[in-house]
Amino acid sequence: MLVHRAPGPHKKGEGRCEAEHDGWTSKHGRRVRLVAAPADLLTPARVAVTLSAEELRAWCPDCCDHARRAQSKTATSAVPEQDGLFEL
Repeated sequence: MLVHRAPGPHKKGEGRCEAEHDGWTSKHGRRVRLVAAPADLLTPARVAVTLSAEELRAWCPDCCDHARRAQSKTATSAVPEQDGLFEL
C-alpha cells in the first residue's frame, strides 16, 4: 500500500495540504479523513476545545503527525535555563 508522506511545508499548496476530505492519497492509496486541530498542535486538549474556528486548521493525519513531531522537536530543543536553584 502506498502511504502519503507530507514533506515539511507544502510547496504546491502555498503552505496548505492539498489533500481533500474523502479523497484518495493515490490511485492505490487510502482514503483521506481531514481533522480540525489548532495551528499550534502542542495546544492542550482542554484549551483546544475552546478555540474559535479561525484558530483551527484542517489537517490530514499525515500532515498533522509530521507537524506535531516538528513542533515537539522545536519545543524540546529550546529548554529554558534553570533559575539557579541548585547553584552554589
